[in-house]
Amino acid sequence: MSDIVHLVVPGPPVAWARARRRGGRYFTALAQAEYAERVRASWLQAGRPRLPPGEVLAVRADFYLERPAVHWGTGHNAGQLKPSAPAWPCGKPDVDNLLKGQLDALNGLLFGDDGQIGHVQVFRRYQGADEGPRTVLQSVVLRGAGGVMTPVEATRYTNRR
Repeated sequence: MSDIVHLVVPGPPVAWARARRRGGRYFTALAQAEYAERVRASWLQAGRPRLPPGEVLAVRADFYLERPAVHWGTGHNAGQLKPSAPAWPCGKPDVDNLLKGQLDALNGLLFGDDGQIGHVQVFRRYQGADEGPRTVLQSVVLRGAGGVMTPVEATRYTNRR
């Protein structure tokens, strides 16, 4: 059992959405269910890591999104980012819903319950030119020199790449 876990989920991140109702029955959106399966597959590929039950955890999640086509030039500027393109995504999907989808998929697998999470850092950013959309999740048990990491130590740890 490791106190540090690093997972990479390939493909575009999908935000959590409420279950929909059709004909008196509730169902989960197909894209959300497929994303949860990708998250679980990444967990399996990482060797089924499990963080200790009952411990407080810190989580850092980086969601790399594909840039919209309007951010790119056309004609002789094709493949070049427009100067007006924003550096950071703004709008949908919301970071809290992105994180919820990730954590719900790992609930009972990586950790016993997402109620164990005491510190969270979330970044929503655009993928690099030579990279694909993906989600990178780091999780660590909050322990420091005195037995427990302070919020500053947790931030310092989760800022390491």
